[in-house]
Amino acid sequence: QLLSNEAIEKDSKGIYHSISTVGTTNKMDLDEVPGVAIDKLGYRIGYGGGYYDRFLSQHKCNTVSLLYDFQLAQFNIEPHDQPVEQLIIYHNKVVEE
Repeated sequence: QLLSNEAIEKDSKGIYHSISTVGTTNKMDLDEVPGVAIDKLGYRIGYGGGYYDRFLSQHKCNTVSLLYDFQLAQFNIEPHDQPVEQLIIYHNKVVEE
């Protein structure tokens, strides 16, 4: 839960995260999971810290990733990787009149 912009800071990789001491809950309805690249099975490549893989292995909720079609990729998965359940893919198509 983010209550104000003062409750976040950048980590060593430049990624914003909460500095709040408020714990997370297992009562989430939906978690939107970011990724740099994602395969069609929902496995993702992030920034290499493993945060979301650890989080998803400990918190069970519905998961979704929003991505552009160029982010779909094929890559090797590792035993600790956690897939997201749903992918919403934006296809940038030009329609000629």
